[in-house]
Amino acid sequence: MATAPEVEQYLRNSVKTAVLGGDLSEEAVLAHVQELVEDEPEAGPELVESLLEFARQMIDEGRAEEERWIGLTMNDRIDRASSSLVVSQRATTSCKSLAMSARSSMASPAPSSDAPTLPLMSSASL
Repeated sequence: MATAPEVEQYLRNSVKTAVLGGDLSEEAVLAHVQELVEDEPEAGPELVESLLEFARQMIDEGRAEEERWIGLTMNDRIDRASSSLVVSQRATTSCKSLAMSARSSMASPAPSSDAPTLPLMSSASL
């Protein structure tokens, strides 16, 4: 069984991973911390508050660091490219839907039984 310091170190490393991963919002990180602590019976209320404060501090430090960046980062470029692809995919899907609708509305309806029909001409009559 892990000791209290080992559990705390494990939880701090998990918080670091969640924050530095950058994929989660602040709310999601704090919720993740709460879930981590719930899984550890040795974690008392003081440790919970300490970990939440640690997570908030890391998030604030990360934001401060990002504010000092000049220009676009590679991740910013990837985010923009991904966003463009999603927009392009939606536009393509919309165009395909429009084309299919136009095709189906242009299709001639089947002749009704009381509608006059023209005789077909054979190649011999030409």
